[in-house]
Amino acid sequence: MATVEVESKFLLSPKQRHALLSLAGTLTSFADIYYDKHDYVLTSKNWWLRRRGGEWELKVDRFGLKGTSTVYEEVAGERAIARWLGFSLNGNSLEHELQVYGYRFLVELITHRRIYRVDDFSITTDSVSADCGAFSYEICEIELLVPEGERELARARIVACARELGLSLVPVRGKLIEYFWRHRKPHFDLLVERGVIDPILRE
Repeated sequence: MATVEVESKFLLSPKQRHALLSLAGTLTSFADIYYDKHDYVLTSKNWWLRRRGGEWELKVDRFGLKGTSTVYEEVAGERAIARWLGFSLNGNSLEHELQVYGYRFLVELITHRRIYRVDDFSITTDSVSADCGAFSYEICEIELLVPEGERELARARIVACARELGLSLVPVRGKLIEYFWRHRKPHFDLLVERGVIDPILRE
């Protein structure tokens, strides 16, 4: 059975951020470079192709939005990603074949992340920037990695964890979606039209 990532996103008040800082956490920084075609063939079906620290990852939506949570299968490795995208590497790198098939750079997001472990939950707070600081955003995520058959239980556990932390269970734009909303509105509107983004997040 496939392992999936179940996650929910939250905005933190200063008091909530301070409360999380009282927990033992680790700090890391990284850059995510996202790719798609000119017609947004991937993002319009809630697939997210990115390169982080030289490693490629494809996040594939499995069950669509449900409340404030999403469920993704994470595909790693150049050959596996190429198979999902419908082509062979033919001895070349994934980056080379992406160019051949018309994929292009979307945006690079720089993230400074603090990670907290609470039981088997991963709780992260991200401070994100792009376009030489023209874009900045802060967001919190609660994640669980579980077998596919346990996704509903994972959703319920995340809700319980969020309530315990005093977090509001309302739809929140993720960091890349927030970037689109501010700087790539036609792309954002397309994702709303395709059902990738909850229409309430237009506000």
